[in-house]
Amino acid sequence: MDIESYLDGSMAADEVAEFEKRLLLDAALRNELEQFRALKSDLDWHFAAKDVAAAAVLRGQLEARRRRWSRLLLVALLVFLAGLVAYWLLFQEGPAQGSQLDNPVLEKNQVPESQSPSIPEPSIPQKTTPQERTEKIPIARDLSPNKNRSDDLLRDLPKEEVSEQFLPLFERLMKGFSPSVPESGQWSGIVRSIRKNAPESAMTELKRLKTNTLQKDTVAYLNALTEIMLKRPSAAESNLYPLLENEKWKNEARYLLVWAYLLRGEDETASSALKALPDGFREKRAILEALK
Repeated sequence: MDIESYLDGSMAADEVAEFEKRLLLDAALRNELEQFRALKSDLDWHFAAKDVAAAAVLRGQLEARRRRWSRLLLVALLVFLAGLVAYWLLFQEGPAQGSQLDNPVLEKNQVPESQSPSIPEPSIPQKTTPQERTEKIPIARDLSPNKNRSDDLLRDLPKEEVSEQFLPLFERLMKGFSPSVPESGQWSGIVRSIRKNAPESAMTELKRLKTNTLQKDTVAYLNALTEIMLKRPSAAESNLYPLLENEKWKNEARYLLVWAYLLRGEDETASSALKALPDGFREKRAILEALK
């Protein structure tokens, strides 16, 4: 078929020139070429997405198995430590009980000098001033919540292993990333933090945000973007896949999925996902150059 040969690059140079002349003169042929391109792009994305979904399921199973083994090892370590402590306590109590045999036998009603009863001296209460009493009162530590909980939040998030291969490219192209959300209203602080490369602050504000059902897609997009900037590609995927069905967010979701694959070192999957993006979308050209 001429169109397929033209797109595959298997057409000879003179045939290419002749075909392009036909395209200039035949509107129906141009329309057929665009439809063929769109169909080919959709098929490429469909098969790439199926492979990615299967890989995500397998990865989840491996992580669950790793967590089970970690729990078993932790329980075994705790049991070992408990046995070690019990043995140490028994070992300390043994000599203390046996040392009683070393004491000489005392005659009946004989009390050793070291154990002779002594009358305690009466203690005289000391007078304290109000200032001294105030100083002796223990000061309660500040139990108010910390306003900046970004460090605590990051400690709670499990880390993910990322590939070093594309990290320089990621840090260069994602610097000053501008989300597809206006910097206004309840989104202003989150979007500002993302533009300033402060995903920790953005994540903290997202956790405090109260939204309605109509805003769930925007929240999912901002969550996924923040997870990507925190170098947590697998965590971002759960928010990105549902956005592929939304016409408003599908290209943004595809673009962030490309970064998720690159951070895991899956350059072939990333290359397939890039084909579904329109030419000129964000940094598509720079990523393609890096994948060559």
